[in-house]
Amino acid sequence: MARYVLGRILGILGVLIAVSIITFGMMHLVPGGPFDTSEKMQRPLPEYIRKALMEKYNLDKPVYVQYLSYMGKVVQGDFGVSFKYGDPVTTVIARGWPTTAKLGAIAIVLSIIVGLAMGILAALKPNSWLDYLTSVTVVTWIVTPTFVVAIVMIYIFSIKLHWFPTGGWGTVKQAIMPVIAYMMAPSAALARMTRSCMLDTLRQDYVRTARAKGLPERWVVLRHAFKNAFLPILTVLGPMIAGMITGSFFIETIFNIPGIGNQGTFAVYNRDYPMIMAFTLLWTTLVAVSYLLTDLLYAAVDPRIRIGGTK
Repeated sequence: MARYVLGRILGILGVLIAVSIITFGMMHLVPGGPFDTSEKMQRPLPEYIRKALMEKYNLDKPVYVQYLSYMGKVVQGDFGVSFKYGDPVTTVIARGWPTTAKLGAIAIVLSIIVGLAMGILAALKPNSWLDYLTSVTVVTWIVTPTFVVAIVMIYIFSIKLHWFPTGGWGTVKQAIMPVIAYMMAPSAALARMTRSCMLDTLRQDYVRTARAKGLPERWVVLRHAFKNAFLPILTVLGPMIAGMITGSFFIETIFNIPGIGNQGTFAVYNRDYPMIMAFTLLWTTLVAVSYLLTDLLYAAVDPRIRIGGTK
């Protein structure tokens, strides 16, 4: 087990290095820069100030020198200073992280509840009106972009009906629309996976045997069917949680929520290289760790599975 975990951690480090190289290279390939003086970028700066800023932030060096210098500081826990905010990147992220985490946590809980409930109910009543209604709802939620859902909700419930504010964060009314828009696609994906796994499990011989013994249907579904169907569901659930907890660029930007997703949007717009790199490495780390934890949870859910080939 220890050897397996160590190998996975080394693999995560390799992924982080590869992602950092790709991201760093792409940032510098995009036309323009954080201190571009062109009229298109709307940042008219005197040339001597621009040169001073480029030198201050080490942007006058070759790209590979900038990368090595940056990664050398990252290893020491220094992610640089934000070009836009003028504060250390870690400080900026610390300001937005609590809001993003709260939004993500609420959306995750509701996504799990709604997704599992829809999937289980659809599997218990296959080819019924409930199954068809669930399937249509799931497909609609999956194919509709999140930003479209958010804009439509603002138009209907804020502009037309005046039920909720158009944005902000801090009150229950301000949280309702962002949470609903955020949870729709993940809960639909989870419902689809749950239905498929439950249908397969409910056809197994041990489930029919449990019903033949006269066990209550609730006991058969939750104790026998769902417990065994939950293993493949973890494959979707782990990365989904990691992705949602790091924030949504669309949701936070459209609803003007002061989280790291909103900060990430402005970081891209302003060519804030340190912020872009920090967000990319943070998201990659959380997703990679979520896959590792998912694999470890497999063994906890199903003792028949052995990690790393151990017995």
